[in-house]
Amino acid sequence: MINSEHALQIVLEQVETFGLEQVTLDQAYGRVLQEEIKADRDFPPFDRICMDGIAIKARTYLNGVRTFPIIGMQAAGSARLILNDEYACIEVATGAMLPLNTDSIIRYEDIIINNNKAVIPDNIKLKSNIHNQGADKKKGTLLLKKGTTISHAEIGVLSTVGQSLIRVSRLPKVAIITTGDELVDINETPEDFQIRKSNVFVLSSLLKNHQIQPTCYHIKDSDQDINNILK
Repeated sequence: MINSEHALQIVLEQVETFGLEQVTLDQAYGRVLQEEIKADRDFPPFDRICMDGIAIKARTYLNGVRTFPIIGMQAAGSARLILNDEYACIEVATGAMLPLNTDSIIRYEDIIINNNKAVIPDNIKLKSNIHNQGADKKKGTLLLKKGTTISHAEIGVLSTVGQSLIRVSRLPKVAIITTGDELVDINETPEDFQIRKSNVFVLSSLLKNHQIQPTCYHIKDSDQDINNILK
């Protein structure tokens, strides 16, 4: 007799692949990835603002300026604005691009706005509240390795890089065959000499956990049934 580890090794050595196929993103959960997924651009793809407030040039604040006229609004999802006057500021929203010629975001909680001017107190931390371009991942960085089982986290990565079609391992076609005249369907009341089919549902649920949809057959103890299933 061999131990379980040796038995598992023997089984794994006989494993064969069933080829590859492409599936859509909504079909990819639980499948085995068969391609490398790389960042299609920097993440974040731009210097991203992390707090609502105003954008200023730090140098101006360090030179003693505390009141900044507001000259525009940088909204999330809008094209990048340019601060042409470093003695002014631009209002900004969380998730928006950092306006050109600015390097510090001051939160609304830390300023006073009056007559379209922002007043900043002393001792404010500069060059903060910015998620710099590429800080998470650079373009071309390997994100998912070939052979990865796709879970919820991988679905998030695939959608982030715009991967609508995914190359995965093809699933096997599996048949579950039960035999015996003593077996009856689960919705039947068995006689004293009969039992309900139960193992087929256990095996089927295990396979479905791996995205495999089995086909189930039952063979009675007769030569005719056996011959029919073998055809």
